[in-house]
Amino acid sequence: MQAPELPRYLRRLRSRPLSATAPPTASRSSRPDDTWLATGHAHGHHGEILQGAFRVNGGLIRGLVTLHCPALWSEATVALERDAAGGLQVEPRWKTKALRAVGLTLDRLGIQDVGGAVTIASNIPPGHGYGSSTSDVAAAIDATLRALRHSLARETIAELAVAAEGASDATFWDQPVLFAQRRGHVIEDYKSPLPPMEVLAFHTAPDGTGIDTLALPVPRYDDGEIERFEQLRSSLRVALARCDARGVAAVATESARLNQRHLSQPGFDEITATARRVGAIGVQVAHSGEVGGLLFEAGPGSEGSIERARDELEGRGLRPWRFNPRRVPAAA
Repeated sequence: MQAPELPRYLRRLRSRPLSATAPPTASRSSRPDDTWLATGHAHGHHGEILQGAFRVNGGLIRGLVTLHCPALWSEATVALERDAAGGLQVEPRWKTKALRAVGLTLDRLGIQDVGGAVTIASNIPPGHGYGSSTSDVAAAIDATLRALRHSLARETIAELAVAAEGASDATFWDQPVLFAQRRGHVIEDYKSPLPPMEVLAFHTAPDGTGIDTLALPVPRYDDGEIERFEQLRSSLRVALARCDARGVAAVATESARLNQRHLSQPGFDEITATARRVGAIGVQVAHSGEVGGLLFEAGPGSEGSIERARDELEGRGLRPWRFNPRRVPAAA
């Protein structure tokens, strides 16, 4: 399988050309004396299948179900030393959340008086809803743990990520979970993989400058919306248990529609109309970004629909690209 044909606006890798290659594998761990070196990686996402507020033990907790995108990734390399002059530094310097994640991980392990360099490489443009911050943070934590030859539970890593960035995504779990993005714990583990699906992805605001997720007003959901989120949570549980791609897509479409009141996606009505015309099974969005996707059942029967959708989206000035949320792309 060829890697997805990422559009030019996603080709912003600092340290190497993207050239449609697979994400790097965590590697290089050494520990000579009081110096530690390792590389870790994490993948990004393409918005959410479901996001809202959910009833838990008599209260409400905000949660989301992430749509994984293995074609997008971050790589972190840490070079740590005892008593290093200058403490911890990160490159690029604005990747402060990843730097904070390394410090929090060292604190969690009870390791003090360690400094050094953290280097981040990524093909994820920040601020559009692809999970660039979480990917950087997760890769930095992974690299730190590898360098020091420690391990932590995913739940602990998720808590560190939320502490580092304020709100995080659920990319620490390979399968769908309902994740409390501002608390760092799983509300519900669906214990089922995502059905085979293909996503025709696009940036809903091709000329947009991005969105600062943490600067957005926290949505204030009304009682009707909260009741609908509970119904969608139940519907998603059933669809995943049955490996029902159409059921999952129906949940994603309704969640995207509900989100329009809180963060309107440009051209949403046209996007859903395109989905109906070309035979897509649904749509999904980044609920706090500028990302949209048409959903299709995986298999040769969908190829014609995907190509018709591509032609229509390109005709409206969008730049679609395709990925499989369950599959890491092979090298070209």
